Amino acid sequence: MKNIPLLLRYLAPYKGKIVLYFFTALLSVVFSLFSFAMLAPVLQVLFNGKQKPGTTDTGFISRATEFIHNIILEQSQLRALSYAVIMFVLATILKNLFI
Repeated sequence: MKNIPLLLRYLAPYKGKIVLYFFTALLSVVFSLFSFAMLAPVLQVLFNGKQKPGTTDTGFISRATEFIHNIILEQSQLRALSYAVIMFVLATILKNLFI
């Protein structure tokens, strides 16, 4: 316990870098969760076809499912899959960038 104030004194010049590290680590976790959360709605809509998904929840996954479903109705399943893959790749690149 006596060494903690000494350690904090040595870390004082690096305060900005420590805050930046925790911020980028948080963004990395957010983009990691986003990239995996996007897989469920895309697969659900693509395999259900043109039928409307039963969305009673107002969470992220149900909103994403509705968004993908609307893309399928307005354009095509291939276009929806393309958008989903692009979003997944971008989220993965951003996650790795912030790591």
